[in-house]
Amino acid sequence: MKKVLLIIGSLMILSGVSGALNHISLIFKSLEEELGEYGSPASLMIWQYIPSFSVYVTLLAAGSLLLGLAALLKQQEKRNVLMEQLIDAVKGKDGEAEHAAAVNPSDIEKQTLTLFQSRNERDLEETSEDQEKDERYYWKG
Repeated sequence: MKKVLLIIGSLMILSGVSGALNHISLIFKSLEEELGEYGSPASLMIWQYIPSFSVYVTLLAAGSLLLGLAALLKQQEKRNVLMEQLIDAVKGKDGEAEHAAAVNPSDIEKQTLTLFQSRNERDLEETSEDQEKDERYYWKG
């Protein structure tokens, strides 16, 4: 796609430049002929030929636009490659973090299990003490 845009844009610019140069040479030839025959001022003759340059200006503008679009596509492709590399690098760091997190949960699980076991033992001791205290303070009558 980029190569096609480059080729078409280059051809449009070349044809615009060559057509404008050819048109200018034709203007000068016609000015020489008409000045020799009639002797009219040359500035009025040049103003008559200026609107005919619109085709060549359009070709130059369109060719430049296509070349700019091709350059934009090229930069977009470079950007996409860099983004892919960045994503791969981030995934690599995430993989390392996941690996580190996978190692640590076993240690964390062991710690939480010991905490739960110690709490359960305390709860059992406290409930037996609470039952004895309940017998003292409350009448079951």
